[in-house]
Amino acid sequence: MRNRGPGQWREWRWGNQVLPLHMPDPKAPVPEGQKPLSEVAYLTMRALMAKNSLAKLTDAVADLVANPESTDDTRISEARFRNALKAAAANVCSPEELEAIFPQPPDAVQRTPSRRPSRMLRRPSMKPGEG
Repeated sequence: MRNRGPGQWREWRWGNQVLPLHMPDPKAPVPEGQKPLSEVAYLTMRALMAKNSLAKLTDAVADLVANPESTDDTRISEARFRNALKAAAANVCSPEELEAIFPQPPDAVQRTPSRRPSRMLRRPSMKPGEG
């Protein structure tokens, strides 16, 4: 039986590195278009592996473990881990590769209307001064 630590625990493991994570609120809505943390971490590792820069990710994770958010709790928030992954990939990957791993939220993407409104196309049936 556990006699220490919080009741719920989540950690990200890779090789010999272990990163304790805060449990996100299961009732909180996930932002639309956001990929799961495991997928983002995998895609980031593969992109850095292709560029022979995997040491940057190892250093970023070691830095997160060495500098926790608070002194009494060693867990890291998912947002901070995502930002560390993005920072490690931003130094090496092209903007297109970074966009594939970390897509922009749909509301941040500017959408142009596909067609003009019909009011703009209508012509008046009568000329001014007639009728």
